[in-house]
Amino acid sequence: MKFHELVIGQKFEFQGMAYVKTTPMIASALEGSTQKFMARSALIKPLDALAPPASSDTSMLYTETVHNAFEVFYAGCETALAGLKNEIGTETFNAIQNKFRQERQVFLSALKNN
Repeated sequence: MKFHELVIGQKFEFQGMAYVKTTPMIASALEGSTQKFMARSALIKPLDALAPPASSDTSMLYTETVHNAFEVFYAGCETALAGLKNEIGTETFNAIQNKFRQERQVFLSALKNN
């Protein structure tokens, strides 16, 4: 399968690493916050079932797509926070990190309940 055939939010394997398609040309690693520009013709292996076809109501997002996008965002926040650890001190770092984790759980619970 080729990269352009995936829908945004779909997980896939490329060169031995797992990614999620986040834009028509960008993939984000499932582990970490690495992003990769992908050629439309890149051969990939889907890791999940194909997402449902787009409905006529484009305002609806699929839960998995939102979840995947949120995880990419959350990983970026964790990376940014880790870069500030020396500046803000361990106690403040731990407090912020704990708050991020709590709020992540609140978000994921809300997503699961919808």
